[in-house]
Amino acid sequence: MAQAGISCQAFLVVGHAILWRMFHPSDDDLIPEEQHSKVMAKYGNLGIDNLLAPETNPVRKVPFIVDGYYTEVQID
Repeated sequence: MAQAGISCQAFLVVGHAILWRMFHPSDDDLIPEEQHSKVMAKYGNLGIDNLLAPETNPVRKVPFIVDGYYTEVQID
């Protein structure tokens, strides 16, 4: 995908967002069940390396503020 002009950093951002959503306790079906099951199985198979408490989201959600000043975007 880097050849298509999409940076690795963009993939990391999207990947983190998708992973956060997989662990979010909601009843919607934004993530296909097959993908969701595969990720949950991988986390379940970590054994002693799995330091997460049950029902814990491993991705920290960081709030930020997006504002604009004329044509400039400012993110805090």
